[in-house]
Amino acid sequence: NNRIVKTKIDGTGWETLGVLRSPGPGSEQFSNPSGIFYDSSSEFIYVVDATNHRIVKTKIDGTGWETLGGFDNPQDIFYDSSSEFIYVIDTGYSHRIVKTKIDGTGWQTLGVAGSGQRQFSNPYGIFYDSSSGFIYVADTGNNRIVKTKIDGTGWETLGGPSSGSEQGQFKNPYGIFYDSSSEFIYVADT
Repeated sequence: NNRIVKTKIDGTGWETLGVLRSPGPGSEQFSNPSGIFYDSSSEFIYVVDATNHRIVKTKIDGTGWETLGGFDNPQDIFYDSSSEFIYVIDTGYSHRIVKTKIDGTGWQTLGVAGSGQRQFSNPYGIFYDSSSGFIYVADTGNNRIVKTKIDGTGWETLGGPSSGSEQGQFKNPYGIFYDSSSEFIYVADT
């Protein structure tokens, strides 16, 4: 449908943003949106507009529309309201993590294609822990979870490179959430 939907679980309060079944690169248009983050303090949503190769910052009514390009098939996003940085999984040919502000300032990247340290293969999920500065990545193509800082320090992995269903193994993990109070990670092992 190439749109964003805001609703309660019972379907009340339904609002949409985007031109229904009409993808495009214009204002209030999306093409295969794949990731979203909502900042409750500002009411802005940050949308990964995958095949438009951009990030969109907007409110659900379309006001405050801003875009940032320079991505290659981005997949997921995390917004840190304390620093105003966004963390983007830039899958495409880049196989990297991008840290930047919505205006493009402070742009930093980590990763290239591969299975070693500071390398990713089709990463899809991201979570940023502002208290420690660590990024948690579902490194899908490498069947692993990566914990690292944006400069590559503190690199740790769980799983990979081969896949499996035993303890400590994953097969195409896509989503991730980190609970700093318990230090547990939750993984969508697709």
